[in-house]
Amino acid sequence: MILIAPDRQKRRDLKQQIENNAQTCITYKDGGESTYLLLVILESGDTIQSLEHYAEGGYAFTETVVKSQIITSQSKY
Repeated sequence: MILIAPDRQKRRDLKQQIENNAQTCITYKDGGESTYLLLVILESGDTIQSLEHYAEGGYAFTETVVKSQIITSQSKY
């Protein structure tokens, strides 16, 4: 599975390949308000995309990829 998290501020994608049932952390910092989404490309070639989320300093998100969906939980620290 390949995770792609677009970094719109720098106009590039943060890409990382992970194995099934593995955990990973993709971190990017933004000094102000921003939005992000997550695109997952499965080994089969199918894709799953999260909704676009609003973020600002102090926000943290956890994305859980299960079968055909991405589940988002948000916390503020």
